[in-house]
Amino acid sequence: MSYSSNSSSQTSLIEPMIQIINPLDYEDYGFFSVSAHTDIGNRKSQEDRFLIVPNLGNDRHNISFFGVFDGTVGHFSSETIQKIIIRHLTESPAWQNLLNALETGKNIPNLASEAIFNMYKSADEELLSLCSEHLQDYASTTSVTVLIINNYIIIAHLGDSRVAVSYESRGNLASKFLTIDHKPNNPEEKMRIIASGGSVEFLCSHSNNPFLRGGDFTIRKARGDQPMQLQYSRAFGGKDLKKYGLSSNPDITIFERNDTHKCLLLASDGLWDIMSSDEAFKILFQAYFQHENPTKVLIEKALAKQRSRSKNADNITAVAVFLNQNNITYDQ
Repeated sequence: MSYSSNSSSQTSLIEPMIQIINPLDYEDYGFFSVSAHTDIGNRKSQEDRFLIVPNLGNDRHNISFFGVFDGTVGHFSSETIQKIIIRHLTESPAWQNLLNALETGKNIPNLASEAIFNMYKSADEELLSLCSEHLQDYASTTSVTVLIINNYIIIAHLGDSRVAVSYESRGNLASKFLTIDHKPNNPEEKMRIIASGGSVEFLCSHSNNPFLRGGDFTIRKARGDQPMQLQYSRAFGGKDLKKYGLSSNPDITIFERNDTHKCLLLASDGLWDIMSSDEAFKILFQAYFQHENPTKVLIEKALAKQRSRSKNADNITAVAVFLNQNNITYDQ
């Protein structure tokens, strides 16, 4: 069965610098539409956070920001980054250089990459300072962010939160991930960790998954401490492991959107651990064309799938950004 959406929709008036941090059923901003939802699963606390900033630009430029942050050892790091990350973007000299360049259209990708890299660097520095102040040396968070500037899409990430894209290929919808998880056993990651005095250990108690540990892990454990260990090798925060190779340098990917790109899906690993990108987009588009909340339906189905396998259902957060929403065709 084929569904298509070709109706014209009115462009919403977007006030500058609105920051959305609560679930959003479905909102049309003209340049894009967005749905966001989050669920605690069966965990004791919700450590995920997300952020949507519909308008960072002006009347001449469409600039929007989206982020998903998955905290570890509570929500301190994920919530802090949610609150401070936009300030670290918009108050930097690199951001002003980027805005100036938009008037000429020159060197946009390089300037955008510089602005995003500096945002991650300075946000991590502030977070680490706050972690020391609040005795949160173990608190960390993954991050996946998307900055849309006119037709440029700038993706950056740390850890195992991901973004995927749905796109048209030969008349059908296909999908792919745009990020690669930062796992401690990845060759590049492992090399940095070992060179920094850390170690990569595969733990039988965690399905033989690789963990980043500090070089002092065994000694501290023997004296009764609970030293930090992480399943990812790049993150905001994680003060206890920073000197052992835990990096806050993001991988950055930039491409130009076109009419084949239909939707971006940012989500924490609670979704991607149990669902492929193809399966996720199929659910999203079914809900979209049935006028339901796409991300709410997606997370409900993901949790049902997880609970059918195990009682342990992780926090899940998803932000779906529908591009070219007036020209989407879906074959069921």
